[in-house]
Amino acid sequence: MEREELAFIRLFSVPPCLHLNFLHKLRDPLEPMCSPNLHDNIPMKTPISRAVPGTVSPGAGFEAPFDMLGACHERVERSLKLLGRLTQYLHSHGVDESARSAALDVLRYFDIAAPAHHQDEERHVFPQLLEHNDTALSALVQRLRADHVLIEACWRELRVCLVALRDANATPFNATTLNSHAQVFIDLHSEHIRLENDMAFPRARTGMSAEQTNTMGQEMAQRRGVKPIP
Repeated sequence: MEREELAFIRLFSVPPCLHLNFLHKLRDPLEPMCSPNLHDNIPMKTPISRAVPGTVSPGAGFEAPFDMLGACHERVERSLKLLGRLTQYLHSHGVDESARSAALDVLRYFDIAAPAHHQDEERHVFPQLLEHNDTALSALVQRLRADHVLIEACWRELRVCLVALRDANATPFNATTLNSHAQVFIDLHSEHIRLENDMAFPRARTGMSAEQTNTMGQEMAQRRGVKPIP
């Protein structure tokens, strides 16, 4: 194998600091991560949509599945931003109805929409990239799949904390533990989303026929219980 190819594989290998043990590393809860004002840009008491998260996206529909994937990333980033503000809000204000409402919103998105999004990528994007038989793209897919494993493992830990916050009157809640898992969860998404937006999605998109793209959109809709595209 050429030296350049090996270097590229190392570039996209999972960073050593992001193995599963790192999910339990504590972060200083007083370290600022974002604006301490939880209400900046993301209102805490915004009514929850009746639609299933991830099924409605202004300007993007399942007939344009890669646009939908990009829109999903925007929603992921908004939910992560809300999560970050929540950790700061808890430090300043403690547990109250606004904090519980925010925890519910984060839970709702990452319990319902995020798993479907990962399935979209695993079933449609990654196989398309592997069809190129390109060493660099194969290494990229390996990295992104490993990210999914880490993200899902971290979510299981973070979810316990958010449920405890949501049910704070009945369940013991530890803000320091939530802050630790939340920061790891946010960090895991940052480079993952960039690699998908900048490399994975464009390469997979250009390699798909119109028929394949249509099938992808149909299956994404069905995965969410949405009426298939006519």
